[in-house]
Amino acid sequence: MTFEEFDKSYDSLIEETIKMRDTKGKEYAHEGDRFANFKRHGEAIGLDPIMVLYVYASKHWDAITSYVKGNRTGLSEPIRGRIVDLITYAGLLNGMIEENTRTEFISEAVTVVPKDIAPFSVRRPWVRINQCKNVYAGKRCKLVKNHLGKHKR
Repeated sequence: MTFEEFDKSYDSLIEETIKMRDTKGKEYAHEGDRFANFKRHGEAIGLDPIMVLYVYASKHWDAITSYVKGNRTGLSEPIRGRIVDLITYAGLLNGMIEENTRTEFISEAVTVVPKDIAPFSVRRPWVRINQCKNVYAGKRCKLVKNHLGKHKR
């Protein structure tokens, strides 16, 4: 493929991605918040909206992985559609990260995933942990988000 051919193909892919963003984005996020869909579903099952996005995007990545491994028949949609979807989810992830950074939610947080549960378990949801600014017993404590810095002595 020449540089010109690639550039034309890539430009077409980006145009298709923009169309996807503009049509499906409005379809799923009715409340004026681009991420409303992820927030609603995350709240319903106790997951961070970014984790919901990850699950949705993983479906498309799995299809691409299958295609790369040679499974090129019986696809429910053309592989290009999966690529467009994955680019769209990457853009959404970027937006969520920017939103979280603006609200200083992610900047001080560390995501902690309990090792003893499957990633999609709703028994013990994924939680965000903040480091408390108070020092207790010579160590920084790790407490659930919105911690007020109070400790039992």
